[in-house]
Amino acid sequence: MSSYPPGPVPAPRPAIDVERFFALSLDLLCIAGADGYFKRLSAAWTRTLGHSEDVLLSLPFMEFVHPDDQPATLEVVGQLLAGVEIVGFVNRYRCADGSYRWLEWQSTMDLQQQLIYATARDISASKAAESQLQLFQALVENAPDGFAVADAEGMLLYLNPAFHRMLGYETTPVGMRMALLHTPAEQARIPEIIRYAREQGAWQGNMAYQRRDGTAFDAQLSVFLVRDAAGRPLAQVKIARDLTHQQQAEQERLALQEEVIASQQAALRELSTPLIPVTDDVVVMPLVGSIDSRRATQIMEGLLRGVALQQARVVILDITGVPLVDTQIANTLLQVAQAVKLLGASVMLTGIRPEVAQTLVGLGLDLSAITTYSTLQIGIARALEPRTGGAAWRR
Repeated sequence: MSSYPPGPVPAPRPAIDVERFFALSLDLLCIAGADGYFKRLSAAWTRTLGHSEDVLLSLPFMEFVHPDDQPATLEVVGQLLAGVEIVGFVNRYRCADGSYRWLEWQSTMDLQQQLIYATARDISASKAAESQLQLFQALVENAPDGFAVADAEGMLLYLNPAFHRMLGYETTPVGMRMALLHTPAEQARIPEIIRYAREQGAWQGNMAYQRRDGTAFDAQLSVFLVRDAAGRPLAQVKIARDLTHQQQAEQERLALQEEVIASQQAALRELSTPLIPVTDDVVVMPLVGSIDSRRATQIMEGLLRGVALQQARVVILDITGVPLVDTQIANTLLQVAQAVKLLGASVMLTGIRPEVAQTLVGLGLDLSAITTYSTLQIGIARALEPRTGGAAWRR
């Protein structure tokens, strides 16, 4: 016989107050029959779905299941009837206001009594969060901009596909300092940018990135911090937009703009210094507006080119439209006359108004190399005299 003293007598199991248990449970407890109706429900059903207990007990439970989830729910019932001990699944139940709540179930069946015992938990909030996370992941994965995430210390955790393409990485170089994605010259700016983002909530600006092959590109960058409930930084997030194509387009636009401006300036030069043929060997250049050094050069170039091309004998410069004749303009006219003379042509100056004549005399310039007339009409007539048998105007 054993010498050990007898052990303690097990205490009787306490009676379970099922009603109180059903009333206090935060989960949705239920007992359902094989006929498809609820037999017992915890108070959480009414709190969660808004239906009264009478409504829930009076209708088959499949009436409350979302139509898309009914085939899977019936399959679970079939498994329980076939003797599967415990079955877990998820479906949606209709609320009194017509909306649906996601329920996560654990079910078992007493085959002898043909009763299903089940507990459900409302997971609608986590389902919504999961859906939002999936949406966010889809947006980030397919975004044309680069998304980068690092931990609070700046160690890289994630690059989206767009950033992979920008930088030339096939996979995210996890564990690398995110600052190393930038050019060496830019890396010194990182601490100040992070400090600004901590204090102001975010930072925006342009920074240069360095591709894996060593080449660089400019990006428009947004930096912000993700914080926990206590406000402590959890992660650093950067959103970058490659400016390469934009900069190329801007350069092309500026180049085109410069071409247009150059073309317009050339057209204006032609319009401001027109050379008009009167006969085969007599040309007129009417001058209008003020004459500065740049325009004087244009007049000289246009006139010499026109004289050479047309083999002109006489060049008439008409200054009727020049409001002021000063020393600079007078010297320009003298230089033009001397240059044209080297090409074998003579210069005639017309449009000499009385005040212009007085100014020229007052300047004391020697205009003997230039024949002058008061009007363009007289000048043209005199230029044509040798052809019509009149007296020669050149002496």
